[in-house]
Amino acid sequence: MRQFYYLLISFIFLSQTLSCQNSSSQSIYSNEFKWSIKIPENYKSLSPTEVEKLNDLGKSGIENTYGEKVTSNPKIIFSFKNDEYNFVQASCQIYDRVKDGDFGKLCAGINKVLYETCKHQIPGVKIDTTNGIEKINNLEFHKYKMVLHYPNGQVLHWITYDRLFDEKFLTISVTYIDNDKGQEVIRCLDNSKFGK
Repeated sequence: MRQFYYLLISFIFLSQTLSCQNSSSQSIYSNEFKWSIKIPENYKSLSPTEVEKLNDLGKSGIENTYGEKVTSNPKIIFSFKNDEYNFVQASCQIYDRVKDGDFGKLCAGINKVLYETCKHQIPGVKIDTTNGIEKINNLEFHKYKMVLHYPNGQVLHWITYDRLFDEKFLTISVTYIDNDKGQEVIRCLDNSKFGK
């Protein structure tokens, strides 16, 4: 059940309809992770209400796939979107090694739940996956990428980056249909800085 908790925020990006608010600042700093990132100017911040709606959609998808109730409240660091399908979001939650087990195995379990939920919730979708380790500012992140090929020809890229910082589990999710917009966000992520 713990893996559902971590997956939930990633899954919310399959939603297709929300309005956005303009962000007053595109530079984000997280005190928890001493992390600074600049979000592209053409991305707009989601309100807490909009994030909650997406959260509910994600819970519903997982619950319908696995027949288990999802009870989770990850802390949202930021959530931005551009158009209907281009998102970037960061969230975190507490990690307990005794309850959650090995972090690498936890990430693999989350990836499996993510894949199975998409397969179950999107009839006819073909999914290609890759996973590995990627460095951001010389820190290793578990990276999982799904490329979803919809029956109508549309292609959605969905990338999650996960890292354990002491007792906190950081998840960064990027989804995009527009390759230029997706690569712009990935460049911003690659150029982001984590302090010590």
